[in-house]
Amino acid sequence: MANDYDVVVVGGRCAGAPLAMLLARAGLKACVFERHASQFEMRSTHTIQLAGVRLLNRWGVLPKVKRLGAPLLTKIHMIIHGVSISGLPWTATAQLSSTCVKRGPLDTLLGELAMEANAEVRYEHDVRAMEFESGRWTVSASTPAGTRTVAARFLVAADGMMSSVASRLQVQYSMFRRSITFTLYKYVPNTVESDCYILVDEWGAQACVPTTDGDMIYVIQRPAALFNSLKVGPQRFLREAATRIANFVTLPPQAALFEGFRRALNQPSFVRAMPGTGAWLIGDAWSHKDSVTAQGITDAFLDADLLAELIIARPHVDTRFEQELKLQWAQRTALYADEVERAHRLAGFLPATPPQIEELQTIARNPELSSKFLGLDAKTYSEKDFLKDLTA
Repeated sequence: MANDYDVVVVGGRCAGAPLAMLLARAGLKACVFERHASQFEMRSTHTIQLAGVRLLNRWGVLPKVKRLGAPLLTKIHMIIHGVSISGLPWTATAQLSSTCVKRGPLDTLLGELAMEANAEVRYEHDVRAMEFESGRWTVSASTPAGTRTVAARFLVAADGMMSSVASRLQVQYSMFRRSITFTLYKYVPNTVESDCYILVDEWGAQACVPTTDGDMIYVIQRPAALFNSLKVGPQRFLREAATRIANFVTLPPQAALFEGFRRALNQPSFVRAMPGTGAWLIGDAWSHKDSVTAQGITDAFLDADLLAELIIARPHVDTRFEQELKLQWAQRTALYADEVERAHRLAGFLPATPPQIEELQTIARNPELSSKFLGLDAKTYSEKDFLKDLTA
């Protein structure tokens, strides 16, 4: 039947589109409903951490992502509480390193890749109803041409932090923490070439990262509790930020202007429960970390890759499938919780204690430890192993 699929995916961005691509490559019929147009600039993470770049490479699509124009990072320079740590994340190479791509071009490309794999991707399709009956999901979407209704064995929500699917299915949070930071960012002409600069101390965090179109993204983050300081005196706030990072990296004159910053204010950390009955959540619909981690795209890729692997191996919902899914997502949740704890520690932006400064200095003196430290954010090294290395 024309409207009968193996999987219907709600949300066609950095979680839903790769999932549909992988399923379609394996011969499954996948349909994607995305409520926005194909060209849509998300106010969200831009960085694809090394673990995500490795997935792009394994999927065989990294060359096309590279052609979008964002360089692979050749070096990360971090000053954290006055201590300089430089290098590349653990396992990074000149051919495989983190990158930072504007969301509009990236999400458009991911949708094109899903369609090349013979997935059906429909933009401006806003899901309005869903029903599970007799082992199948029926999903209806409002479109410019009317209403489109499809049926599928599996329903996957990849529709973001404010997931309408999670809301309609009344999915509960299994963990929720309020935002710890607020974020401002803007695109300015690239002055860092292919390097990345990050400054973290008790004031907050700032970063300059090269991206597409000859730009770099200039990011400012501060504790959420201090947002009123921006509202009361935005020019003073932005001037102070630019002055601080200008001691570390050269900013173009445009970066000191007070217009054009985009805001990301509501950035909670959470995990939602899985609905069951052949429905799952991935990407920000399932879990979200404060944007200080810059791991959102990579997390979405990891979710898509894992769920695709499970569905392809067992394309029917049964007890073994559900058990394996629960096991895999329990492991992902445990890892996620560790990353949230680390993010909250780093983004407390409190003055560093003498033992913390000594630990950072130890890391900075050892290139291998520096690489492993940078690998924590790149998701190529675990904090558990890193703590063992520090005490060895």
